[in-house]
Amino acid sequence: MVSPALLGVGSVFMKIANAGRASDVLLGARVSIPGTVVEIHDVRDGKMVRIEKLSIPSRGAVELKPNGLHIMIFKMPRSMKPGRQFTLFLTFEKSGEKQVPVTFSRPGAQHARHNH
Repeated sequence: MVSPALLGVGSVFMKIANAGRASDVLLGARVSIPGTVVEIHDVRDGKMVRIEKLSIPSRGAVELKPNGLHIMIFKMPRSMKPGRQFTLFLTFEKSGEKQVPVTFSRPGAQHARHNH
């Protein structure tokens, strides 16, 4: 799920599950929308902070959700409307790059799920 593009900014929320026998690390993300900047964020002491990587435990999952871990997209076009689809590319240390289809939606819509 991506929150509204207020001032050209959106948030991606999803559950990233790792069915493998070894832990993995999310190193970065990008989207198929030209000119955007994508960062992994967390909320600490009530403030949003950028983090460089995110560990995904073996046979476990990490949930990206509001007021916690999430992916931020900056410089989104103001023309983004609910229903528009794009691709999120997640880069993992061990499992490489994974593509996730994402649909732009309003807050409260169902979260996307990703397994790798």
